[in-house]
Amino acid sequence: MRTKEMELIRDMLEDYSDRLSNDCCNDWDFPKDWTVEEKQLFLKQYHAWNGDPEEYDPKRLYIGNSSVAAFLAYRVGQKNHDYAIKIKSLKEIEEDWVAGYLSERQRQDLLSITGHQKMPFSVMFASGGIGVVVKVYDEDGKLLLDLTEYE
Repeated sequence: MRTKEMELIRDMLEDYSDRLSNDCCNDWDFPKDWTVEEKQLFLKQYHAWNGDPEEYDPKRLYIGNSSVAAFLAYRVGQKNHDYAIKIKSLKEIEEDWVAGYLSERQRQDLLSITGHQKMPFSVMFASGGIGVVVKVYDEDGKLLLDLTEYE
């Protein structure tokens, strides 16, 4: 797809999201052929993008229609990573919501470098051929740590 077409899709989805947000009911159901894991991944990515990753709950598989449209508008133009979370403090690495994004080993590896680096960190997630590529960057975009776990 050409860049202009991708931009058009993004713009139309943003407009559609604005229109949906004016509805009195914003219920939306995942397509019937989506697995629980696919729904969980979509919601995990949505909450990371929305700036509220702590709201992600793998048992709560609900999202509003305007939120879906806004998130898809964002995703249409994404090239560098699938989604990201920002970790603002050492204490936050220990919070339960972070476990929904990082394995225990990844959390421990992240803790091992935090004493030497200024906060916050951005943790970027991208689909890889073997699994999910996970990389940690500082505020200036410098790669600090590759937390990718290969199966």
